[in-house]
Amino acid sequence: IEKKELILTPEQEKAKGEMIERLARGWTDDALEIKDEFFLPEEVITAPEVQTAAKEGMIQGLAQGRIDSALKIKDRFSLPEEVITAPEIQTAAKEGMIRCLAQGWIGDALEIKDKFSLPEGFITTPEVQTAAKERMIQCLAQGRIDSALEIKDKFSVKITPQELIARFPEIQTLLSRLQTLSPSFYQQAQKSIETTLGLFPFRQNPDLLFQTIEVNPFLLSAIEANPRFG
Repeated sequence: IEKKELILTPEQEKAKGEMIERLARGWTDDALEIKDEFFLPEEVITAPEVQTAAKEGMIQGLAQGRIDSALKIKDRFSLPEEVITAPEIQTAAKEGMIRCLAQGWIGDALEIKDKFSLPEGFITTPEVQTAAKERMIQCLAQGRIDSALEIKDKFSVKITPQELIARFPEIQTLLSRLQTLSPSFYQQAQKSIETTLGLFPFRQNPDLLFQTIEVNPFLLSAIEANPRFG
C-alpha cells in the first residue's frame, strides 16, 4: 500500500521545526506542548527527523539523570526497541544511573536499569560499583539502613567488613566492646558483611545494644542471622 503524503500547513511546518529543536535539547514538555497546540498529526512522530531528535533528547535526559524526561520521550515518541538498545543510548543510561546514585535518587537509578534494558554486566562495572558503594555508605551514615541494604542488594555492591569498620570508627569501638562479651560474634563480624551491617542500628547508641543483650542474650545471634534486625 502506497504511503499517503503528509501535508502540513505552513504554521504546522514551522511548529514541527520548533518541536524538533526543543526535543533534541531534551525539553520534552515544550516539544509535546507544541505538538498539541498546533495539532501535529501522529504521523509526524514517526518522521525520521523527529525520531532522530527524540533519540538525541533521550540521550540528553538520561545523561543528566532526568529519567522522567527520557521515559516520556521513549513512550510519547514511539522509539523502537532497537533505539533503546543502541550503544549511545546504553552509554547515556549508564551515565544517568551513576548520576542518580551520586545524587541519592535510588528509585530513578533502578528505573533506568529496568526500563532501558541495561545488561547485568553494567552493574558490575567499576564506575557503577564505586557510585553505588559511596551512596550505600552515605545512607549508613545518615541512618537509612534499609536504603543502604537495598543498594547493596540491587546493585550487587561488593564491600568488606573491614571497609565499613574503617569508615565508621564507632563500629570498631562497638566491636571491641563485644569482643570480650562474645568472641565468636566478634570473629563473625570480621568475616561477614551482614553481621557488621547488623550493628548499624546501634551505632549512635551502643549502650542500648548492651542493655538489650542483658535482657535478651539471644540478640547477637539474631543480628548474625538478619542484618535488618535492628
